[in-house]
Amino acid sequence: MFDQDENFRMAIRQKRARMEEINLILARPVMKGVTAGSIRRLIEERLHLEEAVSELEAERQRLQFQDANNSFRWEDIDQPLLTSKTFELAREMHKRANDGERRITFEAAQSGNSSGYLPRYFDFHEQLADEWAEKLYAAYCQTWKEQNRPLLPAFIRAVRDRAIAELLAARKSSVCGQLGFRAMRINEPLNAHAIGEWMRRMDRLANRWQRKLEGEAVAAEYGAVKQSGFAGSIAGSGEHAELEDSLGIAESPSRPISEEPRKCGRASVRPDRFVGVAGSLWLAARQKNGSAKVSNGQLREIASNLDENQFVPPARYLESDCAMKLKAFNSKNSNSKTGPIMTWSQLVTFADKDHVRGMRRLLSRCAAQTTNISICPASGN
Repeated sequence: MFDQDENFRMAIRQKRARMEEINLILARPVMKGVTAGSIRRLIEERLHLEEAVSELEAERQRLQFQDANNSFRWEDIDQPLLTSKTFELAREMHKRANDGERRITFEAAQSGNSSGYLPRYFDFHEQLADEWAEKLYAAYCQTWKEQNRPLLPAFIRAVRDRAIAELLAARKSSVCGQLGFRAMRINEPLNAHAIGEWMRRMDRLANRWQRKLEGEAVAAEYGAVKQSGFAGSIAGSGEHAELEDSLGIAESPSRPISEEPRKCGRASVRPDRFVGVAGSLWLAARQKNGSAKVSNGQLREIASNLDENQFVPPARYLESDCAMKLKAFNSKNSNSKTGPIMTWSQLVTFADKDHVRGMRRLLSRCAAQTTNISICPASGN
């Protein structure tokens, strides 16, 4: 039997195995006679493999999302888990309805204007029905998330067409029935015009919810496409920078590495503006402490400043080894509750100690480059 998901997993595994093989080759000491051209070809192959893996994972996630959406059934919703929420919600809303009706009756009697009762009554119940639908939809979404399921377009449309539509229809008929009992109680004829107005208001409310949840369903479809394509954009964001970083010591691919001229410092592959901002923030934090130690709180402030300056995602600016680890983390957690690390603040808050250590090392080197920039004379002087 054809298993498309298994084929994707095997293809991804093979490409990752080749990537690990290349990493081992590049990690070995450079032997005499090895040219920059051969290293360039290995790095380019690894980058192409990373891009291919990201595309395969994105397509695999898209197909998984599509399969889950197509196979959704209303019975998949855990009713015992849902009932505990909807029961409390119904009790709360019925109490509010009774309290609101008593208040409206009292205020209409106090004002002496009986004709103002129905407009206020309709306004109250329309607002209550809208809020009830909002909380009911939130209860369904919370239940679905507690089942560790993504918000599928089919799920949103099912809640719209069944739960929300049934609630609004029930509220419409319930208010009509209460108005009939009130007319009998006060011995007045039922106001057909008022009943017609109430029916039209509830129809408009139902249409608003129809459009709103259809928009959310469409947004969920676009969100799935965007999320599945996210890994590819992350993997490719630092491709050019990483290639230049690895080849910064070689100007000619045909010249052996051992014959390359020595340069002053390490070649920078990051924008000068990033180096200046990051280095200045790191130096300012050290000066504030009066030591080389930068606290975690200061690191969070630096992360917020980098985010405000739009130096994102971090994988684009981190050094190659740490950037690769962060890309792997993002790819692994693209559909998890935590999600991918796309800002420096997220990196400090959620990432592991290796990622934070890589950020500290990068900031320290930017600071050193900022303070020593005048030591290296400009070319041509």
